[in-house]
Amino acid sequence: MNQPSQRPDSEDGDRLVRAELAVFADDWTITVRDAAAPFDGTARPWIQALLRDFVAAQDGAIGITTARPVNVPLTIEVRSHEPAGDDLERWDHVVETGLHTPTGRLITSPFPRRDNDPTTVTVPPGHYAARVHHAGLGTMSADGLDGDDRYYLLLWPDTPRPTRVLKRYPHSIGG
Repeated sequence: MNQPSQRPDSEDGDRLVRAELAVFADDWTITVRDAAAPFDGTARPWIQALLRDFVAAQDGAIGITTARPVNVPLTIEVRSHEPAGDDLERWDHVVETGLHTPTGRLITSPFPRRDNDPTTVTVPPGHYAARVHHAGLGTMSADGLDGDDRYYLLLWPDTPRPTRVLKRYPHSIGG
């Protein structure tokens, strides 16, 4: 079972939680959801958002389209406040959205089988603004199974925001 390396960063008092994971991206998608969130990964608006924006959000859940249908690196980080000056140039694609987690237990799992080998990351319960970052999208092998893609979910306490793309990757990804 995938075990997160969860640790606050003592050098950065702003960081509350950091978990570095390898998550299986079944159907080129991973989900991060509150343990109590009702989740329907088959709803048409959810799938359309994943295809269009590489991120879908519904109450208590975020879906992330990946470039490969294998284990991919996902870092989940919680900060005490919105980071100043997010460096968009480092990333291929960045989307802002929101997440509500009443239990404080975030489950990461493949799509669409939400209970297939989930990993749990514990965060303070509450409402969060979120940014989903994609990097290394142009590094895929010819068969689409190898690459240096990585994914970073940054959360901070705030009112969840409507989903909007801050930086768009110009090519499609996923299956």
